[in-house]
Amino acid sequence: MQSVNAANIVEIGSIASFNLGTWNDSGAITESQVFCIASENSGNGKLYPYWLKVTSLDASGNFALHRNGNPSSSAQSTLNVGFKHRDVVAATNFETLQPDDFESHVHDGGSTSCTSAGNNSELLIELAATELAAKTPGSYIGNFLLTVMGGVNGNQLDSVNFTVTVAIQGAAAQVKISGLDDVNFGAYSGTGDLMAHERFCVHSTTSSYRLSVSAASQDTNGNFYLSGLSSGDDLPVALAFIDATGTSGTIPVLNAAISGMGDSLSDSCSGSDNATLTFALTEQSLRRVTSGDYAETFTIMIEPE
Repeated sequence: MQSVNAANIVEIGSIASFNLGTWNDSGAITESQVFCIASENSGNGKLYPYWLKVTSLDASGNFALHRNGNPSSSAQSTLNVGFKHRDVVAATNFETLQPDDFESHVHDGGSTSCTSAGNNSELLIELAATELAAKTPGSYIGNFLLTVMGGVNGNQLDSVNFTVTVAIQGAAAQVKISGLDDVNFGAYSGTGDLMAHERFCVHSTTSSYRLSVSAASQDTNGNFYLSGLSSGDDLPVALAFIDATGTSGTIPVLNAAISGMGDSLSDSCSGSDNATLTFALTEQSLRRVTSGDYAETFTIMIEPE
């Protein structure tokens, strides 16, 4: 407190920093503190009006929090916030504050420590859900100065520093697979190998993903088989994968998951495909099994990486 004389008092009571916790895509954040603002002549007990303002102590000068406390952060790492203030005793409406500008409404100050009427001032901070959702995950910090002007002549000042912190938690990684169809080799002519391709879309919000394939016929070594619907014979089928189209799979699909790169922006890959699973039957295997229809159901699992 900066005193003009012993009787002329303008004083801000205890105000804590705003620790807003962790935001995890759960809407807007609103939090407030109630505290005392004294503006009086302690000699005769007369109370005087006061005005309040909040100033950013960071380089931008705006009401903003910065990722890792770095004021030079990009727009994606700068979180805009809003401050409002009201008189609790008079039950006035909240007034929206502008950076480094005293509010337009005047308020009645309290006695020292607000012993007569209780805490008389409420400062509220708001963070919009759309603003939070648009920012890079991480820890955000802002440094501010709360200043009150009042006293006998209306020009005495007192101020306190406070910080605002919030952590933005990244949205859970998501993946989606689409565009899958049944694979049909058709009828075997009796000579040569058979090959068929399943081309599809993989979307991953992290871009990278892990792919694995399973089937009831898969053995302990990861090999796959088509089952004879009438004969019961097992026809070996080799699977290979590549995170591209227009070509055959190159990575053998067995027990281990395979890493790939998907489309991080469009969950439909903008109408195109970006992955290929190749199924191959050798002439030797085809000629060895009993004639008839062969089939198997395969499950493709995609996980974010």
